[in-house]
Amino acid sequence: MGSLAIHEEIKIVFFDLEGTGLKQEDQIVQIAAKFENKSFSIYILPTCKFHSDASALTGLTLFDNKLYLKSVAVPTNSPADAITEFITFLRGVGSKVMLAAHYGSKYDFPKILRLVEHLNMMNEFLSIVCGFIDTLTLLKKKLLYRWLQYGSFSQINLAKDYLGLHCTSDAHNALVDVEVLERIINCSRIDLTREEILKSAVSIQEFKSGIYYV
Repeated sequence: MGSLAIHEEIKIVFFDLEGTGLKQEDQIVQIAAKFENKSFSIYILPTCKFHSDASALTGLTLFDNKLYLKSVAVPTNSPADAITEFITFLRGVGSKVMLAAHYGSKYDFPKILRLVEHLNMMNEFLSIVCGFIDTLTLLKKKLLYRWLQYGSFSQINLAKDYLGLHCTSDAHNALVDVEVLERIINCSRIDLTREEILKSAVSIQEFKSGIYYV
């Protein structure tokens, strides 16, 4: 991203989404984000049923117009309120934010953009979010030996191998996932620099014009 990639104003915020299913047309039900000691998590009440595979992964279910996490009801918001609160959180981080997610190019990035566009809130979103970082792509470049040896780059396996974490029971809760992802990226054994991280960033415009935004 040229000079933008090394601009000191840019804050890297880790984020993650959970949905009613694994396809792009499925609805977002949780948005979570983390920056240093600040964290954010919000649930959205879906208007459609969960796919069984999504419920099995996340522990989220819909019953009688209420959202449950492992059989415990959680407070929910409308999509517009959730995005508004998400943007408010990001503004509290800094004036320019880069959103980082694992496998984000295939899931999180197009999904959040689609919802923001649907809500006609793109101007507000772009006023704070200047681009995306897919940590899967970043780590494949950094850990080339792992890639050549066909090592798994799933977040669960990365957490196990580099952090000693066995987090399968809480994996696919968006807030837990962003906390773990931040630790992976900051892990001294991986030794990523800020410049390396930001060099992998793409602007929103670049991403939307690329092959992933479908």
